[in-house]
This record gives sequence, C-alpha cells and structure tokens, in this order.
Amino acid sequence: IGGGNCNSVCNATSGCLAYGAVVVGGVGNNTTGGTWSLASCTFTVAPTICNAGSYSFVGGGFQNRASGSMSSVIGGSSNTSSALYTISGGWNNIASNGLAIAMGQANTTSGNFSVAFGRNNTSSNTQTVVSGGWSNTASGYSSGILGGQSNVASCDCSFIVGSNITSDRVCATFVNNLSIKNIPTSAAGLPAGSVWNNLGVLNIV
Repeated sequence: IGGGNCNSVCNATSGCLAYGAVVVGGVGNNTTGGTWSLASCTFTVAPTICNAGSYSFVGGGFQNRASGSMSSVIGGSSNTSSALYTISGGWNNIASNGLAIAMGQANTTSGNFSVAFGRNNTSSNTQTVVSGGWSNTASGYSSGILGGQSNVASCDCSFIVGSNITSDRVCATFVNNLSIKNIPTSAAGLPAGSVWNNLGVLNIV
C-alpha cells in the first residue's frame, strides 16, 4: 500500500490469495460500505474489508475493489474487477469475467473478452463490445454497438450504429439512416459485393 486511508490488500480466506496485491493510494480501496466523513477524513462507521486478488492493482480513488487475480482498477469510485485480467475505472463499473474492460459510469462486462464504455451499458457475451453511448446491451456472441442509446445487439455477430435499434438476424449491421459518400461511378476494379453509382442508380458488383 503506497498511501491513502483505510486501504486493504488482504484476503480473509488465505494470505497467499492476495500475494502481490497493490494499492497505490486513495480511500477505502478493497473495502465496501461504511460511512466516510470528508470533514474528519475518516470512516465514522467502519467499512467491510473485501478480499484482494493475487497480483491485483488499484491505482487510487474511493472504495474500488480488485478481487480477481491479476485484475486492475485504475481509479474512480466504487468500481469492481472481480475476475482474471479484468480492468475497471470511472464510477460504479463492474468487470466480472475474464479479460474484460468496463469504464465510464455503471457499465457491466460479464462476457469473456468483452468491453463496455459509456454509461449504463452492458456487454454480456463472449467478445462483445459497447464502445460508448447510453443504456446499450450487446448480448449476442461477437456483437457490437458503436454508440447511441437503447440499442440491443441480441443476435450473434450483429452490429448497431444508431439509437433504439434491436438486431433481428445474425451477421448483419443495423443503422437508423445511411449516407454513403464518394461512391465509385464505375464497377471497374471493384471486388464482388461492392456498391457503385451507375448514373444515379446503385448497383452491386
């Protein structure tokens, strides 16, 4: 522990399970609950100590928890990294499955290799991504949402760019409106499946 106040790097089950755990600073990291008084810079009601994971890291902030082995919380407040190799930061984010990242506010990653940024977003299947926006859910295998709000990518390998969209088939991309710029005016040299502008009419090679 580098410094701060009421930080912990212990494990009640076995000290070996917290081997190599680090808290650089901050307040109440690897704890939960209690009552913090800014005026006195102390917990007037003691928090509950949480288990630190082996080789885990908390950079600072307030009551962040790194309970997974080799998990990290960079900073912020009330973030949790509870599985192997997870990373969290910001406020009230949860990374709860292997090799996942949750940052921003109130985001949750519960799928392996999943990522969630923005606010109130959820990546809940393997290799899912929500790169921003608000209240989006990527639950289909290898699905993704660029941003926007209130989107649900529930089909495998489906992708959403926009808002208030729910995917309804696999391996497809969904948008509210689509504008294609700089469309080729000739099919020459284009690979199969390319779109080109034939005197104002869209054609597919």
